[in-house]
Amino acid sequence: MGAACSTGSVPPAGDNEKPSKSGGQSKSVNPLDALVKAGSDAAKATADAGSSLAEAAKETASDTADRAHAAAEGAAEKAHEAADKANEQAHAAAESAAQAANEKKEEAEKKAHEASEKVQEAAHDASEKAQDAAHEASEKAQEAAHEAKETAEKAADDAQKSAEEASEAVSAEAQEAAKKAGHEMEKFENQMGGHADAFLKQDGLVLKHTSDREIAFYDGAYQQHEALQNFAPKYHGTVTIDDKKFIRLSDATDGYKHPNILDVKLGVTSIGDDAPPEKADSMRQKDEASTTTKLGYRITGYKVWHGDQLIVADKPETKQIKTEAEAVEHYRKYFSNGSTLRKPVVHAFLQEIRKVQAWFQEQDRIKFISSSLLFVYEGEEAADTASPQVRLKMIDFAHVSSLHDGHKDEGYLTGLSSLLEALGGLAD
Repeated sequence: MGAACSTGSVPPAGDNEKPSKSGGQSKSVNPLDALVKAGSDAAKATADAGSSLAEAAKETASDTADRAHAAAEGAAEKAHEAADKANEQAHAAAESAAQAANEKKEEAEKKAHEASEKVQEAAHDASEKAQDAAHEASEKAQEAAHEAKETAEKAADDAQKSAEEASEAVSAEAQEAAKKAGHEMEKFENQMGGHADAFLKQDGLVLKHTSDREIAFYDGAYQQHEALQNFAPKYHGTVTIDDKKFIRLSDATDGYKHPNILDVKLGVTSIGDDAPPEKADSMRQKDEASTTTKLGYRITGYKVWHGDQLIVADKPETKQIKTEAEAVEHYRKYFSNGSTLRKPVVHAFLQEIRKVQAWFQEQDRIKFISSSLLFVYEGEEAADTASPQVRLKMIDFAHVSSLHDGHKDEGYLTGLSSLLEALGGLAD
């Protein structure tokens, strides 16, 4: 189109008409067709130029891609080399660190071993010193305990001796006074527990030198409770001999030729409410060392005939009873004739104990401390029958007190339950 435009403006139609050589009118060229042709030629030229440019661009892009690929391969190779080098350096560093750590570990273990040996040596030295000190302290403690025991035993022996001498003096004075009054008096031989010399016998009755508190019990509570009159020996009032008061009681062993006698103290404590603190502490230790605290009873003594041999177990022997099993062995000895257990006697006493238990389960007015049950049955073998005559009596009422608010005498009830269990085992 640029070539067409260079010719100037299109001439008028009349100007292009030329006469033909034949003398007629010649065919004229259409300017529009010329213009289209010129445009087509220009477009073709442009397309050819674009194709050439595209081919050149393609070649340029291919060269660029080849260069980029080559550059990438070079970069990858360098990266691989760098990675290998880094791995080598890291491996070397790790080996170096491991070696250093191992060296430090060995050094630390060595120091720890040395420290452990020093600690063991120090501990051994300390242990030896502690053992020496403990041994020395133990020896001193044993010596002190031995001296204290000897002192206590001597004091107890002196006190016992003084009590016996005083009791003998009372007994002798009472007998002398009774003789002067015209009443023959003799020593009571069937006493178990307590101080035997505090008991005398006169006109078939037992005279017991006692305290105002026990006398008050017989003059008061004993008179008010019919059950007590059945369970305790019959009370015959008091008598004063040489300014000393005695209660007069029926003899629980009366009527027996060879009475077998057992005294069992009931309750979980023997400490009366009138006991001074120092005596209370001593009695508490005694209760805990025996069966009193654990079982609610303690055997204080017994005598039993095995054939024609009289077996006597008094305080030195019975105070060694520490367990129920040991107590049962003594019950077995008491209820034996030397070869056979007298089960009918055991059954008879079980019935009597249950009567006492039934009353204690009901009564809520009296608390009995350091009171005993006295067992008596005939020791002659000829008396062994299916229905033996047994006697069970409550005795010793110097430390009774009052109960309040409907409470029961749980300590005494505990002893009765334990006693029933022990004797029940023998009867089975």
